[in-house]
Amino acid sequence: MNLPIDQLIEKLKSISGYIPPFRAAFPKEGLAPESIAKAIATYERTVVSGALPSTRGSKAMRKRSRNRQSADFTLFNTKAGCSNCHSGWNFTDDSFHDTGLPDGDIGRGKFFPSVIKMGHAFKTPGLREITRRGPYMHDGSVPSLEAVMDHYNNGGINRLSRSDQIKPLGLSNRKWASSLCS
Repeated sequence: MNLPIDQLIEKLKSISGYIPPFRAAFPKEGLAPESIAKAIATYERTVVSGALPSTRGSKAMRKRSRNRQSADFTLFNTKAGCSNCHSGWNFTDDSFHDTGLPDGDIGRGKFFPSVIKMGHAFKTPGLREITRRGPYMHDGSVPSLEAVMDHYNNGGINRLSRSDQIKPLGLSNRKWASSLCS
């Protein structure tokens, strides 16, 4: 929720609908840092994705390569460069990158001020169930997946900390946005 814990607790306590459920679920803790962490962890364990074609082995991949999605998957892995950071079973490298957002938040730079590439760097999110998790980016500043793709196509702000993977892509047909993001 991008707040210091004391501010978060005050904000949640100001919403009357949160207090009774926290008391019921955590009678000894109520609304506290530990119970907030437990509630979020419990919720996250309920988010389960079904198998994707790319996670079902080479036979499914061969079948996928014969259909319309093949061009999208090729673009994802080549010119668009998505797989440079969105790789593996969960489509994330679990690393931190500055994607060039126009934002004053220095991200990991707060913890590693002498490492230039950690300035404005945030963890690469996984792409599973991505269509259900907007708004996007670390601060929720990008409203749609099409806008995310526009950001990457434009390359974001060019600064020393920006990831070497982020650069203008030069993709010309806007149809790629909805097909890559679905």
